[in-house]
Amino acid sequence: MKNLSLFFLVKIFGFFLISISVQAQISTPNNNEYQVTTTPSITVGLCPKPDLRVTAFTARHVTKGEIFGEGSHQIRYYYINYRATIKNAGSVASEKCNLDQQFSPHNQNNFTSGGNCLSFAPLAGNSSRDVDGVITVIVPVSHTAVKLRLHIDAACGEQLPLYLKVNECIENNNFSAIVTQSLL
Repeated sequence: MKNLSLFFLVKIFGFFLISISVQAQISTPNNNEYQVTTTPSITVGLCPKPDLRVTAFTARHVTKGEIFGEGSHQIRYYYINYRATIKNAGSVASEKCNLDQQFSPHNQNNFTSGGNCLSFAPLAGNSSRDVDGVITVIVPVSHTAVKLRLHIDAACGEQLPLYLKVNECIENNNFSAIVTQSLL
């Protein structure tokens, strides 16, 4: 019984040491102005930069367009109407940026711009905006579905590094969830 009590005491003391170590890491300042501070959710408040993300994305209606080509090389244009919500989860307004509308043939993950790259006006900190748009999809006539996604703060054909991306808290959360849309 005495050994069991000592065992629990050692465990509690070890947990206490780990807890102190974690607290020390949390309070360590970030001296690199280009690095995002990864402070746990204990911190109250928003990121001191913009943080653009697509929080909702829904395809609403598909319109079939013209068919081009002959035989097995026929392709068809589709125009897919959508609604999306873009949120700036940071505390600072974003700058003007681009919203790219992308598609990929069903069962593939190589996304292509669907044209119609939109200019997206600055968005105030901790606010959101609904966007209605149309993605132009060009796929072989035999395809019955397509994958869609949106990319906020996209280069949209502008040459990097000339394209100035919005300096965000988190740079890798600019894609929407992927939506699979039937073309039938």
